[in-house]
Amino acid sequence: MSVVAVGDFVAEGYSAAGFAELKKESFTDAAAWFQKATDAGAGWKHPYNLACARSRGGLDDTQAALELAIERGGATARKKAATDDDLKALRGQEWFVAAVK
Repeated sequence: MSVVAVGDFVAEGYSAAGFAELKKESFTDAAAWFQKATDAGAGWKHPYNLACARSRGGLDDTQAALELAIERGGATARKKAATDDDLKALRGQEWFVAAVK
């Protein structure tokens, strides 16, 4: 048997709702769910998914979300961000280049 922290369990539910909204290309709603997941759980994937939803939707605060993902996930998050098509709109921005190197 494994033990899962309640916050992480709740975050996974929020994240699932975020992915459902992404499938509908409802980026604002997806970002709202991923923000809840980020607030509830400690992992790097929730703020990373938040950054992706915000980037795809042209929404504000993408930088803050991606920086939090990198803070939490380190080299793994940096490597994924460098090639993720969901973040391609950011690749030419100076802050993005600095964040993923």
